[in-house]
Amino acid sequence: MARFARDNTPGALTHIVSRFAPGCIGLQNGEDREAYLSRVDAALLDSDWQLLAYALMPDRIHWLAIAGETPLSRFIKPLHVGFALWLNRTQRAVGPVFAERPRTLESELSDTLDLIAYIHNTPAREGHAPDALSSRWTSHRAYVGADPTPRWLRVDRGLELASMTGEDGRGRFAAYVNEQPGRSDLLVRPSGAVRSSLIERAIYAPRRWDGPVSEVLDGVTSVSGIEPERIRSSDRSREVVGARRVAILAGTRFLGRTLTEMAQVVGISTSSASRLVRTDPDKLSRAAAEAERVAEMLIARGAAQPAAGPQQSV
Repeated sequence: MARFARDNTPGALTHIVSRFAPGCIGLQNGEDREAYLSRVDAALLDSDWQLLAYALMPDRIHWLAIAGETPLSRFIKPLHVGFALWLNRTQRAVGPVFAERPRTLESELSDTLDLIAYIHNTPAREGHAPDALSSRWTSHRAYVGADPTPRWLRVDRGLELASMTGEDGRGRFAAYVNEQPGRSDLLVRPSGAVRSSLIERAIYAPRRWDGPVSEVLDGVTSVSGIEPERIRSSDRSREVVGARRVAILAGTRFLGRTLTEMAQVVGISTSSASRLVRTDPDKLSRAAAEAERVAEMLIARGAAQPAAGPQQSV
């Protein structure tokens, strides 16, 4: 059983989740991911954490690590500050890149295999790849010997804790991960809580909604009364700009769609969409509440016959 960690416990198996800020484009391609990983070695110079696994998703980053004596910030802060500066410069953006301090969830060392499998299967589970081996967004290919192992990635320690050592260890590990591509039923317990909850709910990692993106505008119309044609027009009135903001937030924050997708559906550039959702807290809070209503309505509508969207190349 796991618990949410406030002060990290040295030696504990720790799942770290960092989400990108609303309006940030996030990780879009291999260059972005290489730029992030290239900073890991230097970020560990002042940290004694052991990194076991990772997944670099478009909207968030997963790490699995053994906590050290030093605070997590000794590793995460230099890594994310340097990457945020690079990403904003590369994407010609301004403003925060990461939404908040990372969420951390401590588990028993006996959970190592299941948590690595969960992290490595994230791209497949969310429809970005057919299986863990096909994705280059995680550390799985290093574990099975398909790619070189970075010196900071403790594959040896991960396999040892997973009881997957020996000549056939990597093969048994690959088979185990492959057998559980859709597993998201791991239960976690927040510190002090009585009831357990699913890991995906606990770490706030909603699945991608694969319905037609244009339906988001229909949902916004139902809560605002502003027709899709006006939302996509050049109208700059306050109510129309607000409707565009709600549509973008509904797609990116609650439905797992990319900022680029939402910018296209409302008829503006990606940089304009990014600026639109970087507004004052009061406006953002009101828009987010409406966006959540829109998302809940679309998810409920498609629950009976969920749409199967095309896979993305990873």
